[in-house]
This record gives sequence, C-alpha cells and structure tokens, in this order.
Amino acid sequence: MVSVEEKRVQAEKILESVLGFPVDIGIEVEVLQYFLKANHPNVAKELEERGAYAYCALRTKELVSILVVLDDTDRYQADIESAQEGYVYAYVYNITRPEYSEFGTIKVDKKLNRIA
Repeated sequence: MVSVEEKRVQAEKILESVLGFPVDIGIEVEVLQYFLKANHPNVAKELEERGAYAYCALRTKELVSILVVLDDTDRYQADIESAQEGYVYAYVYNITRPEYSEFGTIKVDKKLNRIA
C-alpha cells in the first residue's frame, strides 16, 4: 500500500504537469477530505474502498470531478505524462444520478476547467 505522503507528492506532480508550475496542496486536501466525509459519506467511502487519495474537486452543473491518486505506483509516471496533455484520473460524482458516478479519465485545461 502506498503512503498518504507518497500520494500527496504524486498529486502535486500531476497538478504541476497540468498547470505548468509547482503546487503545494497542503491544507486544501485536508479540507476537501473532511468536507467529503462530513457531507458526502457515501463518496468518501467509495474513495476509501479504492484507496483513492482525493486532492482536488472540479464542479460543473451536475458533476463533481474529484481528482484522485490510486495505489498503483506502476502508473505514476504514465499519469504524469498524461497530465501534461490535460488527462487526469478522477472519481466523477453525478449529483442528480449518483448511481451513474464512476472512476475514469477526464480532460482539463491549464486552469483545471473540465473540458471532456
């Protein structure tokens, strides 16, 4: 199992690859994870069961894309390379139809707006 610290470092590398500059996610991640546990315990449980480290949330009208890092360290370099093209792994929570929520790759722009 990968440590929380290793996942945090990976999340920062992914964000740096997308944004083009270094990022320290620090307290923001703790706030996000607390918010999920307090307000969306079913989502927090789903993430925990998959070993997913949530580090950023993007909201559109009906979807919340929660960017995550998983335990699969063999994919870490590939994830960074994909992030350079704007592709990141996420748990996409469907607000109006939770049963359609799922893990998958989404595309974001350089300002972390979801574009696909």
